[in-house]
Amino acid sequence: MRRRKKLIRNYQRKYRRLIGYDQEDAAHKLHHQSTAVISRWEKGLAMPSAENLLKLSRLYKVLPQELYPELDKAIIKDLYPDAPETFKWKRKGSDP
Repeated sequence: MRRRKKLIRNYQRKYRRLIGYDQEDAAHKLHHQSTAVISRWEKGLAMPSAENLLKLSRLYKVLPQELYPELDKAIIKDLYPDAPETFKWKRKGSDP
């Protein structure tokens, strides 16, 4: 029996399209030779490295957690099990 690999939900395709790029544009900007890796990330078959995630967030002008909101929520829940569902980060020196 074949196990199904869990897909990693993300919004890379949405944000890529919002800035008017196709997969070739994104691959070129990230210095990848083909669109295969972009496709795998967008389909949730693979996860970008930390460096590529930061590059994607800069390229698409969004925070990394906006590309993977469900993963971000799961991480917060794992780290802070008692935190409210609407947990927000506070930056040092920001208004309360």
